[in-house]
Amino acid sequence: MTEFITLTPKTLPTLTKGDDYAVVATITKDGATYDITGATVTCSIHDRAHPGSGLINDHAVTITTAASGIVTLTLTDTETLTLRAPFLRGRSRMHVADFKVVETGLAVVHSEPFLIPVRRGVT
Repeated sequence: MTEFITLTPKTLPTLTKGDDYAVVATITKDGATYDITGATVTCSIHDRAHPGSGLINDHAVTITTAASGIVTLTLTDTETLTLRAPFLRGRSRMHVADFKVVETGLAVVHSEPFLIPVRRGVT
């Protein structure tokens, strides 16, 4: 049976292509705090319009406070350049992401998909 975890917030703050990006999120399981002590967390991101795009795969996520399920997703400017942005400035293009948690004992749990809006850089 596949178990799913939930990420708060469901839509992360807008990412500007070509800029560094960091966001703190909380992972819960069955509506309660999810203790991820000893676990490994990764994130994969793809363009919502192209589900198989795999723009960023198995990217390491920092566990900020393991007992409370608090994590930090950090992407460098080089990594955000791989994401797709809309042609028009002032608009954003949605990307779908999910976290994979490999628990102690190697049980694997996936998050429900969440959204990351991406916009073009200013320069």
